[in-house]
Formats: sequence, structure tokens, C-alpha cells
Amino acid sequence: RHQDVVLLLNVTRHPYSFLGDSKSGGGLAGHGTLAGKEPTWHESLLGYCGGNEERRSAAEEQMRMLGRSAGIELDYGVQTNWQP
Repeated sequence: RHQDVVLLLNVTRHPYSFLGDSKSGGGLAGHGTLAGKEPTWHESLLGYCGGNEERRSAAEEQMRMLGRSAGIELDYGVQTNWQP
């Protein structure tokens, strides 16, 4: 269809895992966490909010509002694994 068009993709891997390539410990679910035993996104966000539940609720609501503005409904009940 577009025989005169060339597309070059420069793909770079960005390590979005919070644990990097670590295979040991840490406070986040990752390598070695049994499938089905991962905490929920809601539970995991508490650590990012300094253990403050009100701050976590505010953060979740702000992210919900941003998501909705893009037509996305966020589900904080999904299980998280920071290093799949």
C-alpha cells in the first residue's frame, strides 16, 4: 500500500521493574512470590504513601480521575508483581 515509505523503530528496553534484576528479598512481591499470593495494587500502594491510608486514598482517587479523563477505569484490586 505504501511501498515508498520506510519505518525504522529504535526499541530500547527500559527496566520498569522496581526490583530491577534482583533475585533476592525486598519488600515488594517479585521473584519467588508464589502465583496468587501477590498483594493487590491497593495494598502495595500503602508502602509508597508512607503507611498513611488517607494519603493512599487521595493518590488512588487522583489516579482514577486521570484515568477516567483518558477513558480508563483503574482497578486497585488486581494483584501486583513488581518483577514478573
